[in-house]
Amino acid sequence: MPKTSTKKGHWPAGKRRNNPRGWPLLLGRLKKYCEQRDSVKGAARAIGVCDRTLRRWLTGEDVPGEESAAQVRHLLAGVKW
Repeated sequence: MPKTSTKKGHWPAGKRRNNPRGWPLLLGRLKKYCEQRDSVKGAARAIGVCDRTLRRWLTGEDVPGEESAAQVRHLLAGVKW
């Protein structure tokens, strides 16, 4: 008989299970913001995260926590579309 794992669940450690409120809409706007300004680094600096973190959000590899999502909302609130 095969051994069973003693670990419970299947979710990778450190990954969030749920997207922050309104994330799909924010993500679309954030992508547009970065494209218009040709600067992921500048957007990351304004949000307060490293550019690698922002790139992971943009590719869907990871999602921000509520605090970082609030920073994204604050950044995009001043943008005229």
